[in-house]
Amino acid sequence: MSISWQSAFDEFLCTKQSEGRSLRTMQDYRKHVSAFCREHPDAWPDTLALKRAGCRPFRRPPR
Repeated sequence: MSISWQSAFDEFLCTKQSEGRSLRTMQDYRKHVSAFCREHPDAWPDTLALKRAGCRPFRRPPR
């Protein structure tokens, strides 16, 4: 059974908040992770697909 990315992200946010992350950092997590998941809706929960989607912006263009 797999949990949704939203549930996993809520748990992540609770952990980060308990570690004392700033309000701005928490807002940035929400903004960026939500945007990533909207852009790559089929990547969750496939960890390989998540890694590929996360690395895609940093790939060098083919020569």
